[in-house]
Amino acid sequence: LWRYNEQLANAFAATLLLPSEVLQREIKKISRANKLTKASLIILSRQFEVSLEALLWRIKFLNVIKEDDVKNILKDDEVK
Repeated sequence: LWRYNEQLANAFAATLLLPSEVLQREIKKISRANKLTKASLIILSRQFEVSLEALLWRIKFLNVIKEDDVKNILKDDEVK
């Protein structure tokens, strides 16, 4: 139950901090050939003042990237 409540709180916070319309507009501005680079993801997370992980999960739920991509990026030592 605690884990579920934490996930709900994180989803609520991500929705507040990363509103879909604003985020999608910024993604369009920063992406190249409709692809987000690691650098552009870091820029977006700094722009919105959120963790890279929060940004990645938010754009995953907006169907911008796939869950496997999120997991791979988070494992990437270059990004850390």
